This record gives sequence, C-alpha cells and structure tokens, in this order.
Amino acid sequence: MTATNVEGLGEVWKDIPGYEGRYQASNLGRIKSLARVAVMGGHGQCFKEVKEKVLNPGIHKSSGYRFVGLNGRKTKTPVHRAIAKTFIPNPDNKPFINHIDGNKINNRVENLEWCTAKENVRHAIAMGLTNVSGVNQPTAQINDDIVRQMRAMYKETNMTYREIANHFGVIRQLAERVITGYTWKHVQ
Repeated sequence: MTATNVEGLGEVWKDIPGYEGRYQASNLGRIKSLARVAVMGGHGQCFKEVKEKVLNPGIHKSSGYRFVGLNGRKTKTPVHRAIAKTFIPNPDNKPFINHIDGNKINNRVENLEWCTAKENVRHAIAMGLTNVSGVNQPTAQINDDIVRQMRAMYKETNMTYREIANHFGVIRQLAERVITGYTWKHVQ
C-alpha cells in the first residue's frame, strides 16, 4: 500500500466489520482511516479531529504479511484478514485466508480466498512456497541419513521394526512407515 495512483482502477471502499465509521478496506487491498472526531483520554473530556488517510502498513518480520494498527491498538490487524472480512463471504466459516498467487503482500480481493489450515498448507506446497517433507518438517525426528540406515539395516539383518525403532530411539510405527516407504518417499 505504497503511494500509488489508483484512480480509474475501480477502487471500492467498504466499512471493515467491527470498525464501521472509523476504518474502511478497499477491493485493491488498501485500508484507510475515516475522518471523524475521536474521544481522547479515559473520561471523554478531550476530542481530536482525525482526518481521512490511507494507512501505510508495516510488514511483519517473521511472517511477511502486511498489517495495520486499528484504533491505535498494539495488536496489529493483518491487511489480508481485514480485506477478506470486508469483501469475501465465508459461509463455511473457514478460519484462514489464502493468497491465491502466493504473494503475501498482494491483498487485492481477487487474490484472496477463505480456506482451512489443510487447504492453506496444500496450496503453499503446490505453489512451491514451502517444503514440509523430510527434515524440513518441523517435528521431524530423523533425517535422510537415518532413513537410509534404517532401510539398509532392515534389508541386511533379521531385525524387526521394533528393534530398529529402539536402535534409533523412535517408535515402531515410525520405523515401519520409513522402511516400507510410506513416509520419507523422497529418500532413495
């Protein structure tokens, strides 16, 4: 949401649910604060005129998503979530929002869709945005070398899945799935 000339692009502004009369989202992925008189202080004794302005979002360091602070809150609101809540119906009550083109900063309404966690991960893998197989899987207990050792040990000895599992400090089910190729298929 940099200073971009969007005139003639059919920008549509709508109130963000929960922030009616204070903030609006646009179909082009921008958020603005509306002109209003805001009550300042704890007892409502001070008023401040707030001018309408398009907000300049920050980018979250670890996630890479754009965010804005609404109502001066320290908790930041992800821009894609505000856009989706404003413009995209969610009849199945799906909790996540997917960036269809894989670009986390493209918050145009046509680039967003509601999804489940599973749908979001599958999309990220299909787009090549993440690799969650093998050692890249956050909960991986073994690595490619151990997989090769387990498979070789099974072929070359009379050891059972349980004995191999005990040798490597994993559960029997994991050893069986690795040895049979059900998991770690990418390792030869």
